[in-house]
Amino acid sequence: MIVLTLAACGDAGNDALFSERTDTPPGATATSAVEPAGSPSAPPLGTGPAQASTPPYLTPAVRPPVQEVLPAPLYFLSDGQIARLETDGVTLTQLTQEREPITDFDVSPVDARLVYVSGNRLIEADPQYGRRTVKVEGGPIDPNSLEDRSVRLISAPHFSPDGRWISFGWGGVWRIPAGESQDATLLLPSDPYPEPNNPPRSLLRFFTPGPWSPDGARLLVRFAYWPEAGGLA
Repeated sequence: MIVLTLAACGDAGNDALFSERTDTPPGATATSAVEPAGSPSAPPLGTGPAQASTPPYLTPAVRPPVQEVLPAPLYFLSDGQIARLETDGVTLTQLTQEREPITDFDVSPVDARLVYVSGNRLIEADPQYGRRTVKVEGGPIDPNSLEDRSVRLISAPHFSPDGRWISFGWGGVWRIPAGESQDATLLLPSDPYPEPNNPPRSLLRFFTPGPWSPDGARLLVRFAYWPEAGGLA
């Protein structure tokens, strides 16, 4: 009904225009500015049919979720540096850039901070924020010296389950707070290393720490007897 009404109005308007008198100069042809009702007209700007911005064949495909092949990231030593393999089993990241090779390390179970030994120094690092703190300087050692390896070498760093403490070996079992603190406490000293020309009359024991108990209240301790033997306590 609406379409018919508009068409009727349009015809009436056209009749009125054609009925008006128009003075045409001699030799000129009379024209009308009104187009026939059935002639096409250009649509106003912005009112034409919408065009697809992206053809169907260029629609981005939805990527499938990354498949996890590991239950947690895997940390390991590669060329003397700590590396991390993500749970996808493909993404590999080098986390440290120490000049001297890293010989031992541990990862905080709370926030993935690192503690490691490089150049006989105990170092704590947070790769996420680029922080690195030398916590203990062990001094130079001779790697071929049994005495240096027994009582002067820093080794076996371990984070406590709550990430607040770090245990390590250095002439005995030590504990130091995680973070900026460098105030270490000797928990269990090793026996003095014997003099070459004065062998001891009893066995000597040298201690290094092992893992913490789940509640963080105790430490597994490894010990070695001089000149050879060892065990756990």
